[in-house]
Amino acid sequence: MLWVTDPWSTLDHPRETTLRLMEEGLRLKIPQYWCDVKTVRMERSRVLLDAARLTKVDPGRATGGFVFAPLRTTGPEEFDQIHYRPDPPVDHAYLHPLQLLWLGAGRKLVNCAESIFALNEKHALMTEAGLMPDGIVSSQQERLMGFLRKKLRAVLKPLHLAQSRGVKLLEYSTAEAAELLRAATADWSQPVILQEYLPEIQHGEKRLWYVDGRVVSIVLKKPLAGDFRVNIDGGSELKPAALTRQEKSVARRTGAFLRKHRIRLCAVDLIGGKVTDFNHTSPGLVVQMEQTNGNNIAETIMKCLDS
Repeated sequence: MLWVTDPWSTLDHPRETTLRLMEEGLRLKIPQYWCDVKTVRMERSRVLLDAARLTKVDPGRATGGFVFAPLRTTGPEEFDQIHYRPDPPVDHAYLHPLQLLWLGAGRKLVNCAESIFALNEKHALMTEAGLMPDGIVSSQQERLMGFLRKKLRAVLKPLHLAQSRGVKLLEYSTAEAAELLRAATADWSQPVILQEYLPEIQHGEKRLWYVDGRVVSIVLKKPLAGDFRVNIDGGSELKPAALTRQEKSVARRTGAFLRKHRIRLCAVDLIGGKVTDFNHTSPGLVVQMEQTNGNNIAETIMKCLDS
């Protein structure tokens, strides 16, 4: 397995999901390789990259606790699976190396490259009736403001960002709502999503981790005090959780959607029984979910991938 990530120095090594999965893969004797996304390139009509085989991981996964064999130049076709996991934003820096890998070994990419290209994480499930909150995706001032006027309160989300960056709660009664929308749409030229505000967020949102369309772990993420957003790095609390009957139905339908689009690894957030976000570009929180639930999620994930 080859894992393509952001540069090594930018990773949160003890808490990075990719490195936890690589550690577990090494324990299960599945050869693990790491690659800096910046090394993905095309030379002399061939897609190339620099990869290093993981040979040892010290307990705790501290920065200095990973031992690799020397980097070597190779092609993506040499690997059985390629996991493309740079963090969003899904911009040119994200998409262009992915395009090269697709040219070099497209069918070996996990998740399916075509789905990463085509399915936006903020709105793709809106095509499945009832799974997501009522919302609108548009760049048009009159349509966005019309939706906000109808709902009175709505959550603004940029379509390319993650980890709550750019997410704002808009009130129709405030003068700044239109200005915030104008800025988010780059002067009404780029689409954004507005979702109806779900007051159930005050009780938290549930994170579901999927492998091959099956839920393997669940936690409850609590919003920050006085805020409607969850920020794990900022101190949001995690608690063990279970699904209600309604949530189980939503989870099954979501799993069927993921299988249909060949999305093997995904993290999905539920608020009030509605899918508010799903992450198939770089699903995380495995380390934190293991700590919260006291089980080895990484083993389950890696065994599924290796089967």
